[in-house]
Amino acid sequence: MRRAGFSEDIIIRALTKGGRVVAWGGNFYGQCKVPQGLSGVVAIAAGSNHNVALKADGTVVAWGGNFYGQCKVPQGLSGVVAIAVGSDHTVALKLD
Repeated sequence: MRRAGFSEDIIIRALTKGGRVVAWGGNFYGQCKVPQGLSGVVAIAAGSNHNVALKADGTVVAWGGNFYGQCKVPQGLSGVVAIAVGSDHTVALKLD
């Protein structure tokens, strides 16, 4: 199990070997409410109040506090190879 975390509210996000995300702790902005059916995850990243998951198919899923659009994944975004987050922003790396 790998862990990602970034919050003063002590929230833990974990990625299992099977590609499933689990989260627990303070859920003030929905950051612990993992989207139903989310699977095939190869990486997770955690901002102050949001989470981002990279799926094996190169797509990205984000959830939690969306105060600055950090959870609004651009429509049609694909081919992503890495993700990163800051307090209130999300970054996706593509090879093209």
